[in-house]
Amino acid sequence: MVMSMDSTECNLIKSEACLSECGKYRYWLSRIWNESGDIGAFVCTNPSKATSLLSDTTLSNCNNLAVQWGWGGFYIINIFAYMATNQNDMRAQADPNGPKNDEAITSISNTTECVVLAWGNGHRSRSNQVLELLSKKKLYCIKRNTGGGFLHPSRIKSEDYAQPVAI
Repeated sequence: MVMSMDSTECNLIKSEACLSECGKYRYWLSRIWNESGDIGAFVCTNPSKATSLLSDTTLSNCNNLAVQWGWGGFYIINIFAYMATNQNDMRAQADPNGPKNDEAITSISNTTECVVLAWGNGHRSRSNQVLELLSKKKLYCIKRNTGGGFLHPSRIKSEDYAQPVAI
């Protein structure tokens, strides 16, 4: 039996992930707890291990930022859809982007109120392609890196970033 408490906090979170049939690509991942609230999107580098049930550091930090920023949920999309914990493995792929990733980036960004660029430094050619896909959106970042890129959520303490920064 669960002990009775004076106050209990309870939230239901809808958690989804869109994976390719082969299981090598993740096109998007979402956590939604208030569908009537603003929904944001983080555009990161490539998916690692997170799924609709399994979290990783990036997902946890994105979740914390979204809550702090008053969102009702968020999506994570990536400039590359190939799932790899090591970027060298991702770079070694013939098609690290995946056949449906541009469609996912466009579709998700068109349904969200805030798009936060968070893919770090590098990947200049692909970054430019993604920026073109997002050209009609007002874009934000957590913070700019010293190299000019966009701070990745796995590299932060989420409490240090009160609001996303307009680009």
